[in-house]
Amino acid sequence: MRTGSIFLGVYLLVVAAIVLFAATLGGHMSGLLLVFPALPWSLLGHMLLSYDGLGIGTWVGLALNAVLAFGLGYICQR
Repeated sequence: MRTGSIFLGVYLLVVAAIVLFAATLGGHMSGLLLVFPALPWSLLGHMLLSYDGLGIGTWVGLALNAVLAFGLGYICQR
């Protein structure tokens, strides 16, 4: 469980760094950087639901990838 928490913490730090960059230093398109930690779910949402699916896929992808990061760390610990 400890390794899973470490993996999840690193993932959340990356997402927090992107949000901090977008909020302080970035321009009007810097929010699109959140698409990268949400891959491949953001692309799948875009393919299935067009432009609105990009936003849906990004937010769902961030949550799913956080769960996957924790699960991968939990499995690696065993």
